[in-house]
Amino acid sequence: MMHSILFLDDEKAILKSLRRLFIGYDYKLFFAEDGNQALQIMSENAVEMVISDMRMPLMNGHKFLKEVRRLYPNTIRIV
Repeated sequence: MMHSILFLDDEKAILKSLRRLFIGYDYKLFFAEDGNQALQIMSENAVEMVISDMRMPLMNGHKFLKEVRRLYPNTIRIV
C-alpha cells in the first residue's frame, strides 16, 4: 500500500523543493498552496499525513490543523 502525504505551504518554491526531495520514493504526494485547497484535496483523497506551514494568509496553519483534527482525527498532523 502506498502511503500518502499532503504538503501545505503558501510558497510555491518550497512546494517545488519538497516535490523534488521525494522523487524516487514510493509515496502518493499532494501539494496545496492554501488551507481551503488542502481540505478539498483531503475530501477527495485518503491522506495519512499532513505537513503544514504555520504562517499563511486566509487560513493559517493552526486553524487548518485544527480543522483536520476535527474532520480527519486519524490523520497525522505535523507543523
